[in-house]
Amino acid sequence: MRVGGLFPVIKKDKLPAAGLTCPADDSRWMMSGRCGILLTLEDWLASDPQRRTRTSPRVYLPAYTCETVVTSFLKLGLSIEYYLVDTELKPHFESDKLFNTDLCLFSAYYGRETYREAYLDGNQIASFDSLLQKLQEKEICVFFDLTHSLLNTEPLPEIWDYAAGSFREWMGIYSGGFALKHQGSFKPDVLPANEQYIALRKQALNLASALASASNQADIAKLRDLCDDVFWQGEMMLSQSFDLYASDPESLEILKACDFECMRSVRRDNYHFLADKVSQMLEKYNQAGVKIVFPTIQATECPSHFTLLVEDREAFTKKMDSWQIKTSVYWPILDGLQGDLRKQTEKITDHIISLPCDQRYDRQAMIWLLCAIAEYLEENH
Repeated sequence: MRVGGLFPVIKKDKLPAAGLTCPADDSRWMMSGRCGILLTLEDWLASDPQRRTRTSPRVYLPAYTCETVVTSFLKLGLSIEYYLVDTELKPHFESDKLFNTDLCLFSAYYGRETYREAYLDGNQIASFDSLLQKLQEKEICVFFDLTHSLLNTEPLPEIWDYAAGSFREWMGIYSGGFALKHQGSFKPDVLPANEQYIALRKQALNLASALASASNQADIAKLRDLCDDVFWQGEMMLSQSFDLYASDPESLEILKACDFECMRSVRRDNYHFLADKVSQMLEKYNQAGVKIVFPTIQATECPSHFTLLVEDREAFTKKMDSWQIKTSVYWPILDGLQGDLRKQTEKITDHIISLPCDQRYDRQAMIWLLCAIAEYLEENH
């Protein structure tokens, strides 16, 4: 059995219709999450003419995030301060930085909106809504990265200005980026989707579909290498682009047809099963070198992955590879982090690893994951 890897392309004719709700005055479907972030930042900068002329507007970002997120801010010449994210993925804000910035980015992780459990100057906040109220009073832009919490059912807080994210980690889709503006309309113009990138993305997902159904080992190896090569060609192109590209029309049709409630149900069931069984294993083996990041999920949460902190991540990855389980690591340490903030963040980036628990997989696949984890624990306890 093979588990994980790139999502195959979704077949639209097999999906029941299910709508998407948008709690915003304006929404734009974009080619990628970065395109959504760039549209948001361009609009924010344009909303105050003096902001463009001011030297390096200040932004406050999580130290644990994707480099793609950070490069969007750097490309526009913004001055970045970082806040600590601990190993429970909860943010730790410093008052002198938070309340003197121009924009603060809040990120969810793996389905958990940990910003609701944030710390301020070492103390856990009593009310996230009250914190947002203070930011609003100081005219600080409130920006949410929703990529890891897209299918959560808890509404956004009442106070926010922008949100952005991508569906690409959740399903087989060519584009999948979006940007939301709470009040008013986006002003910057957007370009049609980059046809060259979309062609590479389609080719990669079609190869992933062929790989999912392949049985011959020689074909599997060939398809896997080709799929990886095409995928990374597209990712390299995307990483070098800072244009505001809209979504392709076919991706919008996929989104309009998708059964999100089914996705939530399968992901939640798989996560509950894995969390329960792995917790029992860790207790059995008295294993301190493996920790479930979120041992439980709340009723409003939908997990993106089943995520662990593993002391010897390299050995764990090799064991998963031997069971044909494709793991993911989000994300490498950011280049801009220094000193103690870097050391604290490395406690996450050097050890975090994610396993798939998504809508492609049934209970048999989850048992396969458990067998692989059990073998690792048995050999390393």
